Amino acid sequence: MKKPVYSTDLLCFSYDEFFDNLYVAVTKRVSKPFAGLYSLPGGVVEPDETSKQAIKRITKAKTGLNVHLHDVETLGLYDNPNRDPRGWTIANAHIVFKNTTTNHKDANLKWALIEQDYSLSVDGQPIVLAFDHKDMLLDALEQFKRWSYERPVQLKLLGETFTIPYALQLLGRSRTISRTQFMRAFEHMLIKTDETVQNNKKPSTLWRLGPDL
Repeated sequence: MKKPVYSTDLLCFSYDEFFDNLYVAVTKRVSKPFAGLYSLPGGVVEPDETSKQAIKRITKAKTGLNVHLHDVETLGLYDNPNRDPRGWTIANAHIVFKNTTTNHKDANLKWALIEQDYSLSVDGQPIVLAFDHKDMLLDALEQFKRWSYERPVQLKLLGETFTIPYALQLLGRSRTISRTQFMRAFEHMLIKTDETVQNNKKPSTLWRLGPDL
């Protein structure tokens, strides 16, 4: 009986809070199928590792980025038997948050800008994702929306510390939310620091994520 190949695909997001731009990491395929198109980083899970452990190995090999398991969230399984022309492949997709859009000098990494209509562009040029990776992206953005109501883990995109205005701006990509609503729902998940930064010529308190996030 034929068995499927078990793989993992990575939706690695980064966020530029100054321009309110959300990015996803992509690599350009050099071999068939879909040679010349961009795809999400991914690969086969080895027999002695979990899909999350594979994410660390594959991401480092294909993008040069280091991934911490604390920043990895499971998105779901993709098991359409026709999703890969090379054969039956089941992918366990994961979401990773990175506070950088710097390209690794030795990697085939590009940060694709996610437009308001969910189309993608690299260096100002529109791109198309291979396989079912666009479906994964749309599912991940829908997951962002659910998190914005329940458990805003995407705030990891803001780095170790952040201001409430930037948190509202990021969550505002998924839902309409006021400062009062945000604090009522999530203040218990955050830690207030003694540090401040200048925001519109006024001091703004820095916060960090609590252990629940």
